[in-house]
Amino acid sequence: MKTPILTFLVLSLLIISCKNDVASEEDLAEIVAPHAEAESGDELTDEDREKLKTAVGKSVDIISFTDLEKRFDTDNDTLYIYNFWATWCAPCIKEMPYFEQIIEENADKKIKLVFVSMDFLKDLEDRVVPFVREKGIIAECVLLDEKELTMTEWINRLSKDWEGEIPATLMIKGSAGIKEFYAREFTFNQLQAIVTPLVI
Repeated sequence: MKTPILTFLVLSLLIISCKNDVASEEDLAEIVAPHAEAESGDELTDEDREKLKTAVGKSVDIISFTDLEKRFDTDNDTLYIYNFWATWCAPCIKEMPYFEQIIEENADKKIKLVFVSMDFLKDLEDRVVPFVREKGIIAECVLLDEKELTMTEWINRLSKDWEGEIPATLMIKGSAGIKEFYAREFTFNQLQAIVTPLVI
């Protein structure tokens, strides 16, 4: 019963966000109240409310591959996960919740997730940002826009075995010398099996 309500709330808050970047408590109250009465027992938790407000105000920064690559050079003990995706990629969209669930389940560990959109720059405001907000994505989201390197050049710098297909994921843990690239789709169990030993 809770899922349909959350879906309606996210869609409604998305409309509000066109006028205000972050929905106010009053906006949330107006949307929640009628449905709280209609569905007795389906109350929104404080955590749900915070997630909805975060999603409504979510932004997607533009980043070049050169700047993204600088983030890969780390020697600390945090596990960094960079997931390459696009709004038009069905397998990408399917696995995104698995990545966010992994982060949530390891909230007390040193782990960071970044979703790297491969959408066209022209689609940032009309497709990417609305998608990220509608789905309530909490992790950092960036859109890759490289002007100095050709696509072939930056793909080869990321992985010589990669041909650019998505979804694809890069995992880095500098202190352990780990830098693994996966040009594949994950199930939750597959992702969990890889991540869990890296954050112990």
